[in-house]
Amino acid sequence: MTAILATGIYMLSKNRNDISNDARPVVKIGLVGPLSGNNAVMGQNCKHGVELALSKLSDSPIQYKLIPEDDQFIAARSTTAANKLIHSDKVSFIITCSATGGAAVAPITAANKTILMATISSATETATQSKYNFLHWPTPDVEGKKMVELLKSQGMKKAVIFQENHPGATAIADGLITQLDLGGLKHARFTFMGTERNFKDIVEKAHREKADVFVILALNPAAGILIKTFHEKNIKTPYTSIEFASFADDPSLFNDMKFVDINDGDMAVLNEFKKKHNSNNVYGVAFAYDTMIIIDKVLTNFYAENGRMPNSDEAADAILKLEHSGAVGRVEIDRQGLIKSKAVIKTMKNGIPVLVE
Repeated sequence: MTAILATGIYMLSKNRNDISNDARPVVKIGLVGPLSGNNAVMGQNCKHGVELALSKLSDSPIQYKLIPEDDQFIAARSTTAANKLIHSDKVSFIITCSATGGAAVAPITAANKTILMATISSATETATQSKYNFLHWPTPDVEGKKMVELLKSQGMKKAVIFQENHPGATAIADGLITQLDLGGLKHARFTFMGTERNFKDIVEKAHREKADVFVILALNPAAGILIKTFHEKNIKTPYTSIEFASFADDPSLFNDMKFVDINDGDMAVLNEFKKKHNSNNVYGVAFAYDTMIIIDKVLTNFYAENGRMPNSDEAADAILKLEHSGAVGRVEIDRQGLIKSKAVIKTMKNGIPVLVE
């Protein structure tokens, strides 16, 4: 029998460390993401998005305590963080902020019947392997379809995909290839490890494919090195990306290129984030914000109807039944735990992504 959702929820009289001067239950939420390192923008934007949502929930009948953990974009550290959050901190929910973290944490939350809300990840298996795991992000099929639309609109018939061996990039590449096949477009795929720094051979092989476009699915610093290799070899093939342009070390490398990306979300939320954190990079902020709002909506609805907190099974069922329109627009929640939203086309102007459609 599933325990009440909190191992991390306490009535305030039971734990003086979690109490204020009211009688609301306290929910502990863990957050696992790269808060430092090459891809810290993912974790920091995710954390700030959740914190911004929490600042709006002061009137909720539930109090929330956020416990962030820095995994530095290393799967082993994601695993350690998840175990600490579940067994020591007694959290009820874990929010992950990358495909690396989500993939590493998912088996742990499943085994411990802890609700996982993964975001900033295209690795759908993070959600589909357990009823307790959810993924709030545009799925690879949605982004792949949008890329095929973009390529066909530009008269392109063959794409070469440069794909880093990483859960998110792999999922996006798989989804893109399926959609390229359905759309009748040719393709070739070149994969490499995230530690790769010499792309001369792979670029030369790719160039011999005589593709109309290169699709870059690589993280920092590999993406920047790859593009600089194009320039060094005087290769004029245009290049694009799905998502990765938005958090490149040097976004200006994608200037004037159209690419597929997530929907940034509600401008009021994003403007508040920009003002508070003095940043124009809003990648994933609205999804993290929306993830926290979904958690609160599920818990407050159940609490109002039942006068108690849900157990993990009840919380998972409630998420599946939820109808939600929030910071990223209306979403569809399917039976596999995928919280689906749309993909969009952007262009990079002076290093800043600008919506095209």
